Amino acid sequence: MESARKLKEHYLFSEDDERNLARLGSWMEAEKLRVGDELYRYILSVPAIAPYLEENEGARKRHRAALGNWFSGLFRGTYDQGYFLSLQRIGSTHVRIGLKGHYVNAAMNLVRGLCHEIVLAHAGESEEQIALIKSVDKILDMNLDVMTGSYREAELRKVFLSYRLDELLLRFADRFSFALKLILVIALMGISLAVVGLFVSDVISLFQHRTAHEVLGALGSLLIIWVMVELMENEIRQLRGGRFKIQVFLGVALVALIRELLISSLEHAASQKQLAILAGIVSLGVVYWLISRAEPNRGGDLP
Repeated sequence: MESARKLKEHYLFSEDDERNLARLGSWMEAEKLRVGDELYRYILSVPAIAPYLEENEGARKRHRAALGNWFSGLFRGTYDQGYFLSLQRIGSTHVRIGLKGHYVNAAMNLVRGLCHEIVLAHAGESEEQIALIKSVDKILDMNLDVMTGSYREAELRKVFLSYRLDELLLRFADRFSFALKLILVIALMGISLAVVGLFVSDVISLFQHRTAHEVLGALGSLLIIWVMVELMENEIRQLRGGRFKIQVFLGVALVALIRELLISSLEHAASQKQLAILAGIVSLGVVYWLISRAEPNRGGDLP
């Protein structure tokens, strides 16, 4: 809430307004019970407001007394920081019980009309009456400003907490995703070492037996090493903020099918199986080619 001084400055609330309101004090005090009855009758007549009032008669009497004290305070001529803090507490109570700000505005409009009637009844048609009504409007507007400010602050707190929670979840998800990528890179490193070991084993077997089977086995292991290199580079690129490349995974599938075709040719597998593998290779090759032509148009990778 702004300070009392700034609030008065913003509403052009002067010492003359304070004197005008203090002068209205005796008139308004004489009408306090009538205003309280009208206001309470309005409150009870609105089904949306009535549930917020306790059914206990003692509680209702205290509530009516509180309304009367608030109304009297409008015309005491003292509008310091303590006065506006008391209004803020009233607004906070409305927020706490869940009363919508719309009904506070409607009730204030009723009070405004009653105050205008009282001023007109006592001051008549004169320049003084206009000045008195302006002062009444200013103090009621300031009251409404402070009370409804509690609603704005409550909404801002909700938005702020939601924003902080969202940011926390997103930050955690981002770090969790980064950790998974690191785990993936480490796993790829382990698998790559295993594939290198397989390639070395195939090469040793090649020199020992020198058959076509060992040659194709070593070639298949070499292709897998190439795929692992591509996968590693793709993950490192992503960790550095680069784009995800679907081509790499198509390359993995292509290599797997090529290796399967080589092995099946040595094992003299059925021609239908080889034709199916060959069809898969051609299909993946076409998709790989189409994506490789489209990739440059999406912009370069980040370093």
